[in-house]
Amino acid sequence: MLLKTSSGLLRISLKATRYFPSSVERSPRDLEIAKEQGFSIVLMSYFALRDDPNENWKYHCRRLGLKVLVDSGAFSSWRAAEEGKEVEPIEVEDYARFLLKHQNDEILFGCFTLDVVGDIEATKRNTEYLKSMGLKPIEIWHVQSPWEVLDQMIAEQDHPVIGIGGSVKLSEEEREEIFKELFTRHKDQNFHFLGGSSKLLYQFPWLSRYLHESCVHNFFKTIPHIDIYNVVSM
Repeated sequence: MLLKTSSGLLRISLKATRYFPSSVERSPRDLEIAKEQGFSIVLMSYFALRDDPNENWKYHCRRLGLKVLVDSGAFSSWRAAEEGKEVEPIEVEDYARFLLKHQNDEILFGCFTLDVVGDIEATKRNTEYLKSMGLKPIEIWHVQSPWEVLDQMIAEQDHPVIGIGGSVKLSEEEREEIFKELFTRHKDQNFHFLGGSSKLLYQFPWLSRYLHESCVHNFFKTIPHIDIYNVVSM
């Protein structure tokens, strides 16, 4: 699909759903399965990677020729705190240092911004900080935020893809209503579904989504091979 962006540039998008195996930071075997099935990019969480001082994740990804899309792990951190666990907060400065350290190693495919659950302004500040450090984070909009925030994001800047978060604890009916509005309102924008699992992933034209560790083995039993991931290029 050939689209004109808000700045007047042309973008070529292949419209289908791209899967990123995730929750594989500590599982070399799952990384091997992903490679065997034709994946070249996996998604890993900084929330988990920061506790790997020996950088085993990098060793195994290099060994297998995999690139990494990095998620901040903000939701995992928030959920752990909600469950009463003691967790070290994710600081945007630490996240930026991690990304900058590895971005020249030809192993990072990209990164998501450090979003703050329920705080639009804090999420925006984190995004601007990451950009000020020379990074190009994928921005995130939470479904609890006003539609006008998303409208403004898309109007002000070209986004090859925007992450959609905050829907994990919603019912399928609530999600469906929001997603209908999302894809009606911005039918030409590419969106990545953040977290969770839902039959609605097949009802709407998502660009990409995670494939969680718990789904990896069963997924390949039902879909033997996915060798074409759907690329967005400018």
